[in-house]
Amino acid sequence: MFELTNITKEFLHRKVFDNFKLTFEAGKVYAIIGQSGSGKTTLLNMIAKFESYEGVFFMREKNYQKSRNIPIF
Repeated sequence: MFELTNITKEFLHRKVFDNFKLTFEAGKVYAIIGQSGSGKTTLLNMIAKFESYEGVFFMREKNYQKSRNIPIF
């Protein structure tokens, strides 16, 4: 399981995620869908730590908030 909590991401002073929360449970299949430019790739890049953000990221009960901005996968 992993969880994103209170995620905020800005591009040029425009918030694209504002206090966003998302939880993925182990053993389930998820799809991320949306219009072009809606933030799907940004979300995946934040999960993989390719992009920085404000907020908390837990994976397998470990807090990655204070991790350096390096890929975790």
